[in-house]
Amino acid sequence: MITLRKPVTDDAWIYRLIQEELIPLSHYEAESLLKKDLSKRLSNGKTYVSRSEKGTCTGFIHVVSKKESYWVDMLAVRPRYQGKGIGQRLMRVAERLARRNGKDRVSLFVNSGNQGGIRFYQRNGYRIMHYEQSADCYLMEKKLKLI
Repeated sequence: MITLRKPVTDDAWIYRLIQEELIPLSHYEAESLLKKDLSKRLSNGKTYVSRSEKGTCTGFIHVVSKKESYWVDMLAVRPRYQGKGIGQRLMRVAERLARRNGKDRVSLFVNSGNQGGIRFYQRNGYRIMHYEQSADCYLMEKKLKLI
């Protein structure tokens, strides 16, 4: 089940996933994303949470609307739930949201060292647009057919 983020119950899980799954793959230090900054960052955009049958957070996606694109700011799935289609379902939520809001693409940055992430996005129709040397990241995009 995927629902909108509930800050009171979800933010601790989201912060833990960021610490365990995203920061190790990034060039940023853990201190660069403090808990107090997280709620501000999450308030800029929409965050959807995937939940197990027991209501436990299994993953999340945070998207932000920009000029002509929706941006995936963060996506993480708990390791024991990876490979079960949760990441794909969360990406489809972002794509549906983009289409509903008249956006013709979804964009994201992925760290160059995150080969698993790059393969995941490519399997889901995203293409590398260019390499951003200053951030050591690839810009990836998926063009959407508007309904």
